Amino acid sequence: MYDMKRAPRSLCCPPKSAFLKIARIPPVLVVGIRSTFAVLASATRIRLLHALAREGEAAVGELAGLSGLKIAAASNQLRRMAAQGVVGSRREGKEIYYFMVDPCVGELLDRGACLAIDARRRTRAR
Repeated sequence: MYDMKRAPRSLCCPPKSAFLKIARIPPVLVVGIRSTFAVLASATRIRLLHALAREGEAAVGELAGLSGLKIAAASNQLRRMAAQGVVGSRREGKEIYYFMVDPCVGELLDRGACLAIDARRRTRAR
């Protein structure tokens, strides 16, 4: 499990390649990036990931409460994100605990929030 609360920013996504230096982005990378953003393109998933980023690890019921969701809805979305490799899980008795497996997710959400806030400010300033 990766504890987002204690994560130094430098651990986020060590460079895999110089993205901007790629002459033409390979189709497989386009599909991978699209899939990553598709997982994050749900308001429900964003709320769950925000709760996980703040808590580090939490049971489904706790995440549902923190996110304002029903337990069944939270459980369904967490299973989907686990299948995509965005979150991991562990079972303890009857409870299933979820956690982020990669600090890049929190950083990506943080940057997305920054972009959204800045865009809103720009449109208001017009």
